[in-house]
Amino acid sequence: MSCGIDEYKRIKMIDDFFRAGNRVTIKDLSIILMVKRHDKEKGFSCGVSEKVLYKVLTAMKKELNVPLTKDCQNQYYYDL
Repeated sequence: MSCGIDEYKRIKMIDDFFRAGNRVTIKDLSIILMVKRHDKEKGFSCGVSEKVLYKVLTAMKKELNVPLTKDCQNQYYYDL
């Protein structure tokens, strides 16, 4: 997984979100990241489509060994 500065920030934002104990579907996470995109304090544009999120989460899980799992309601969460 090549990781430019924007990709790193996106992964960091997703990782922080799940580490905070949040559980969401891919669709909800896409909406949340779209809202955060408009947050001027971050100085970072992070709108992510659902298709890209599937790829990012898969890469996080397989290549970075992030303990992400899905529950029976198809919600992703951080498995601590």
